Formats: sequence, C-alpha cells, structure tokens
Amino acid sequence: PLPYWLVDIQDGEPWVGQAQMADALRRALVWCVELGLKVFVDLHAAPGSQNGFDNSGRMGATEWQAADASGQLRNLGRTLEVWRRLIA
Repeated sequence: PLPYWLVDIQDGEPWVGQAQMADALRRALVWCVELGLKVFVDLHAAPGSQNGFDNSGRMGATEWQAADASGQLRNLGRTLEVWRRLIA
C-alpha cells in the first residue's frame, strides 16, 4: 500500500522521507520487473483522509470529498493527480 504523500506533500502536512520512500519504491519495481512479477498499486491513504482512521494518514474529520471555501473539491483533484504520478 502506498500513501499519497509519496508523491504529493503540501505546506502544513507533517510527512517526511518522501525521497527515500520514492527511491525504495523505484528499486522494488525494478526488482519486480527483473523477476517477472506483476505489481498492484494500492493507494492506501488519500489527501484529506478518506475514512478518518489512522490508516488514511490522519485521524478525525474526513476532508477527502469536502469542498473548500471556493467550492473546489481540492482533495479529490489531488487524489487524481497522485494516481497520475504513481502510474506514470
């Protein structure tokens, strides 16, 4: 399972180690290719927390589908961008 902060950290978010996680993922994917293994990418945590539990990256209120002050569904857009970057 992969967290969104592997490819998208914004100001005010506490995640660290993004470069190290991305490097480890690249190495693992290379090993899988070399061994002929298929990979299933599981986005395990989406921006804004999809369920309010710690496995979503934060506990408490869910803001994944919440509109911001301008009516934009910012976290849904971030989630789509995370998927685009993960599968690129």
